[in-house]
Amino acid sequence: MSIFNIYWANVGENLIPSFWRKTKAGLEAKIVPYIRSILAPIQELSDDLLAFQISTVTYLDYTGQHLALESLLNDIYDPDQKRIFITENNIVNGAINLDLYLEGETDPTPISLYLQGESSPIPFSLYLQGESISSTHNFTINIPAIISFDSNIISKQVKRYSEAAKTFNIVTF
Repeated sequence: MSIFNIYWANVGENLIPSFWRKTKAGLEAKIVPYIRSILAPIQELSDDLLAFQISTVTYLDYTGQHLALESLLNDIYDPDQKRIFITENNIVNGAINLDLYLEGETDPTPISLYLQGESSPIPFSLYLQGESISSTHNFTINIPAIISFDSNIISKQVKRYSEAAKTFNIVTF
């Protein structure tokens, strides 16, 4: 129910005094269809306002966060099984330093992980399967091959919500 969902014919009929709505024979008086015809253009504008309100509320239901973008794409393209998911890429640019130490240590020394024979270990990043360290995209949209889609439309839908500097690619599996 919405405050914008108004049936103006009922409003007009309810504003007519009850003794003018019916004839003596119990039929509908001529003023009732006349009032309905006057209110028809207002009903069209009201319906347009309702459609705009619904589209605005739907737009505001989603954000640029990846879970919200996943939800948006699944709601549009795969509402039953929700198989579309987003993976993070390029995690080196936003790498977080992970300190490994005991709770009581106040000034821990950095821990290097390397093989016994190596003297100068190379830093490495931990990432999830399917994520790429050297990718030029910030995230990847993974869509099952069964789902038919237009990549231009999906790109526009995702760009509507994601940050301007974020780049992404679409992969089917």
